[in-house]
Amino acid sequence: MCVCVCVCVCVCGGACACACAIVLFTRTELLAVLKDVPSVTLPRSSVVGQPLSGLMVACRATASKGEARRLVKGGGVYVNSKRVPNDDYQVGPDDVLGDALCVLRVGKKSYFLVKLTPQ
Repeated sequence: MCVCVCVCVCVCGGACACACAIVLFTRTELLAVLKDVPSVTLPRSSVVGQPLSGLMVACRATASKGEARRLVKGGGVYVNSKRVPNDDYQVGPDDVLGDALCVLRVGKKSYFLVKLTPQ
């Protein structure tokens, strides 16, 4: 099974807009690409249907839920390369890649990998 990930590639050294490409990775390839990214393994039930702010604290992306909400309000949080629209966002089934992974990005360069177990 492949998962779809949007990868942004800077084509001009940061002087103007970036070009985005949609890339298909297998689960193994995605894990290899993200091997150096901080990761956490959590039960699916503690992620899907739960507030994103709690997940951000669980994977140590933020120190508190309040900090997580402030970052979301500022437009600096992404789930699988999609900007999180509001500070009360709940992680949905569509946010889980290949039924087992979720990639969080805070700011431009801070990535966090969430691996989900069935329960």
